[in-house]
Amino acid sequence: MKGSGRIVGYAVNRKTISVKIQMSGSAPIIDELERYKGKQKTIRLDAFQLVGKIESITISRNVGFLMHVARLDFIHRWLFHLMEKEPLAVEVSTPQQDKLLYFLETAAKKRNKKAADLLFELSSFKKRDGNGPEQTIPGKYSVFDLSEAQSNVVFDKISRLSATS
Repeated sequence: MKGSGRIVGYAVNRKTISVKIQMSGSAPIIDELERYKGKQKTIRLDAFQLVGKIESITISRNVGFLMHVARLDFIHRWLFHLMEKEPLAVEVSTPQQDKLLYFLETAAKKRNKKAADLLFELSSFKKRDGNGPEQTIPGKYSVFDLSEAQSNVVFDKISRLSATS
C-alpha cells in the first residue's frame, strides 16, 4: 500500500513506541489496512523503515492507523524529525515484500551480512547493449524500491542460495 500522510504523534512507552499516522485517502486504503490490522508489517516513511504491529485504524475526515514499534533511541529521534514533514510518503509492505524481507534476514544472518547489503548484491546485474561493453546495473537496498519483477528475481536467487547452503 502506498500513499501520502503525516505523523500525527507518537508516544514513547515502557517497551514500545506508539506511532499515529494519518493518511490522505479513502476506501481502498481502509480495506488494505483492515487486512493488515494485528499483523507485523514493515512501513516506510519516506526513506525510514519501521517494523511494527498495526494496532488500530481510525476513520474520521482522514484514515489513520496506530502502530507499535520497538523502543529504540534512533527510532524516536527519526520520528521527531519526520513529524515536521508534510506530506510524507507512506508505504506498507505487501505480503510478497514481507516474505522477501524474512528470507533476506535469514540468508543474511547465515552469511554474516546485513540484509540491505545482500539485497544490493542479489538485485545487481550485468547488462550488455548489443555489441557494446558489459554494464553493471547497481542493485537496490530496500525491498520497497524493487519492482514486482525484480522482487520475483531476487526471491528466486535467495531460494537458490538457501538450497546450496
